[in-house]
Amino acid sequence: MSACANSSCGWIPLSLPLLALPRPRGVRTASKMYTSRMTASGCGSRRPGYSTDRGPPARSIRPARPPRRAAPSPARPESLPRAQPPRVPSRAMTAVLFANPSAQSGRARKLVDKASELLSRAGIAHTVRHTAPHGETVDLVRRAIDEEGADLVVYLGGDGTFAEVAKGVLASSRSGEVRIGMLPTGTANDQGKSLGLAAGADALPHNVRVIAGGHETRLDVGKVERLDETGTPTYTDWFFDSFSVGFSADVLHTRNIHRDAIARVPLLRAIYRDQLVYAGALVRRLLDTYIADAKFAVDASLDGREVQFDSLLDIIVKNTTIYGGEWVLDPTAEHDDGAFEIVPVEGRRHFTSKLLATYRRSPIDERALREIGIEGARPRRAARVDLRVRPATGRPLPAAQIDGEEMPSGARYRVECLARRLRVIAPAAAPISR
Repeated sequence: MSACANSSCGWIPLSLPLLALPRPRGVRTASKMYTSRMTASGCGSRRPGYSTDRGPPARSIRPARPPRRAAPSPARPESLPRAQPPRVPSRAMTAVLFANPSAQSGRARKLVDKASELLSRAGIAHTVRHTAPHGETVDLVRRAIDEEGADLVVYLGGDGTFAEVAKGVLASSRSGEVRIGMLPTGTANDQGKSLGLAAGADALPHNVRVIAGGHETRLDVGKVERLDETGTPTYTDWFFDSFSVGFSADVLHTRNIHRDAIARVPLLRAIYRDQLVYAGALVRRLLDTYIADAKFAVDASLDGREVQFDSLLDIIVKNTTIYGGEWVLDPTAEHDDGAFEIVPVEGRRHFTSKLLATYRRSPIDERALREIGIEGARPRRAARVDLRVRPATGRPLPAAQIDGEEMPSGARYRVECLARRLRVIAPAAAPISR
């Protein structure tokens, strides 16, 4: 897993004084369960190598399988049934736990051991695989499915680990048969929180019980392509949380530079890390906007509707509800509705108002800001998004990111939502984790 995999954007959870504010009314999402089998095309490179197995043996679970129901039509997501009985395997699950024991300066090893013990106690027989750097985890997951027959892949880590595991599932020949179990322990944990899970070491027992319960939901998948002037893709990737162009990707780039420099100073590395590094990068990029114009224009096509944004600081294509660990950019968003939320950010004032109004613990909402005259562009919704980016004269193309990872920037992007493509185990019905 790459070094920046544990966070999903340039917004800074836990680094602002907003933490002292009381919590607003809750935002609820309901996990919608399906039993259809769907497949996805492959992605990721094939590289050899597995780490050694770890974890104690465990007994198998052999409950009966309920009758299979027909797959719902994807033509009209709003008309689909919102819940079905969870699929229960008729044979023992073949499970693999993917984790990085060297994360958090080696402290994650205890979490891996604890998670493995809890899975065994819950009756989930499994092996442990270590994640690999430079994106090689994707192929390790694919091989565990195609060559070893895994039908349950559990991840322990942040959103970056989730993304690599999910890409490995999509790259396999049995993606429609495999479910993903979630043990979020990263920095932002957007995926787990969006599906109603708590995060961190203390939440491991509860999250393992959720996996053992087997309630299933479907997760939309984003496919992003960078295009050349002829419309030919020059870069393709998958995302599960967000894709953005502009300020949040700039913050991520600056964070990575700071973190690499700090890594060479052991004492400073122990103090200036995680949210503090993000906070420093955010302040730096905000100050830069006073010196040089960071705004750009975007000509967008949203499901065929042409929309022009003349001056943007950032544009975010969001798939799940939680952003940056603590923000809800659109409270009506769903993880399985077959559409993205497109969030344009028009400038520093709009950016600041978004921070205040969409923070989950803030008593201020966007309606209150509109009443005092602070209003920006509202989120749009679309399943297919085409963007043509036009930077200011003399300025480079704005940076881009997917799921907290830098990606090559470009002048044209095509983004497509693949509805309900992944099978994920989640609470049957729970509010978004606080």
